[in-house]
This record gives sequence, structure tokens and C-alpha cells, in this order.
Amino acid sequence: MTSMSDSNIDALLAECRSGVPARQFLAIEQLLEHEPSLVGPALLDLLADPEALVRSEAVDALGILAYAPAVPQVRAVLANDPEPLVRASAAETLGDLGDPQAIPDLVRALNDPDAAVRGFGANSVGLLGASSELHDLAARIAVEQLPQVQAELHGARYRLGEASALDHLLELLDGGDEDLGTNVLNVLRDLSERKVPPGLRADATRIRAMLASVASRWPLLAADAQKVIANLGPLSAE
Repeated sequence: MTSMSDSNIDALLAECRSGVPARQFLAIEQLLEHEPSLVGPALLDLLADPEALVRSEAVDALGILAYAPAVPQVRAVLANDPEPLVRASAAETLGDLGDPQAIPDLVRALNDPDAAVRGFGANSVGLLGASSELHDLAARIAVEQLPQVQAELHGARYRLGEASALDHLLELLDGGDEDLGTNVLNVLRDLSERKVPPGLRADATRIRAMLASVASRWPLLAADAQKVIANLGPLSAE
């Protein structure tokens, strides 16, 4: 006998195969409410969809669901998909899936022609890697021209234990414009919430002071700065 839940999943899977992107997007969103083992295989099928936005949404969903069996196919997407949007989603999702076997793919992605792919790749290297990846990150920083990607690279190096990387990250925040400030705040927030760097406790007070200055300088970023300050509060008090 088919349960109502099974029936609902079957209907959503049929929508995923509809070939109509708007219906596919809605179905993917609703599949996130179900058991990963039941819907993961269908999301993997969507990685071959002709519509780049559908592929990107499917990759994102696999990361949100933490569907570990997806790692090999997501690695292939990062290496081979022709669309930067999809490769960027793959770079981010590999960090979410938590499998260190993806590190070589992510290191190669540091040289991707698309900035978003390089940025998400750097962040995921920081999440999955160890001090052995510091050399690869430093090599990319030496040639990286975009401050937004530099911020992700410095964040990854700091996460992996390179204390001096924080100085460079805060210099970007202090000397950049509001758009770069938003990017650096996102990096700092991520550092304060996932795989917290070993030096963050010692640096928390200094970071809080810089963020207070940011909140004063750019009122539109005040709420984002305060969120990071709140995350750092318990650390700086210890």
C-alpha cells in the first residue's frame, strides 16, 4: 500500500521530470522536506537536466540534505559542467557534504575562470582541508586579482590555522567599499559558525572592535556586523 508521503514524493519526482523549470524548482524545494535517502537519487538525475538553473538548484538541494552519496557526481559537475552557476553550486555543496576526497577537485577550482567558483572553492577547501592545503591557497592569493575572492582565500587560510590571514582579511574590510564589506562580513560570519578557527578565541576582541567600526561606517551593514559580534561574544568573554 502506498502511503500519502510516498504518493507525495512520487508526484514531486514527476514534477522534477516535467522539463518545465518553474515546476521543477518548486518540486526541488518541496523535496527538501523529505528523507534524503528517498529523494537524493532523483536529485542526482537532475544533474543531467538541460536547464542550468535546474542543475544548480538540484546541486544546492543535495548539499542542504547532506546527501553523502552525491559526492562523486557533484565532483564531476564541478569539473565538467559548462555553466559557471552550476560549478559554483557544486563547489559550495562539496563543502557542505564534508568529504575530504573532494579537496583535489576544489583546489583545481581555485583556478576556475569564474570568480564565484573560485570563491566557493576556497571556502570549501577551508572547510574540508588541513594545513597541507595552505600552500595551494597561498599560491592562488599570489595571482588572484578580485578582492572578493581574496577575502574567501584569506578566510580559508585563517580557518586552517594561518593566523596572519586574519590581518589581510581585516585590511580588506577596513579599506574596501560597502560591497566588499558585505563579502568580508559573510566570510567572518561563516568563520564564527562553522569549523571555527583555532585562533578565533584569541582574536575575537580585535574582530569585534573592527565590526563595531563597520556598523558605524555603513549603517546598512550594521545588522550583519552585529550578528557576527553576537557570535563572537562568548569567545571574547573567555
